[in-house]
Amino acid sequence: MIPGLSNINAKIPEGVLENQEAKVARWEHIVKSMTKEEKENPELLEKQTSRMARIAKGAGVPTSDVRSLLKQYKLLNDVVKSGGAGMDMSQGMSQKQMMKFAKKFGKKMRF
Repeated sequence: MIPGLSNINAKIPEGVLENQEAKVARWEHIVKSMTKEEKENPELLEKQTSRMARIAKGAGVPTSDVRSLLKQYKLLNDVVKSGGAGMDMSQGMSQKQMMKFAKKFGKKMRF
């Protein structure tokens, strides 16, 4: 259990958790439809849109879902790259760091 998150289910609006679970399931199907090369080099999907269409067809989802996953991957990758500089992630973030992080990335994240 993560400290401070014991009552998280009470704070999440009804239906949001199920929506996120469905999104994660779709993303899992998308990743399973990728080749090893595509998983290791996701930028290939942007260069060759036919790959994106093939993955979407294999996963049974629209190409917009593949684009959404790719966008979230890039955002998370940026967060990890920029967040590691000057922060000891094992100690967590201070409130000031959390606010700075939220301002920088909050508008880009879609849940």
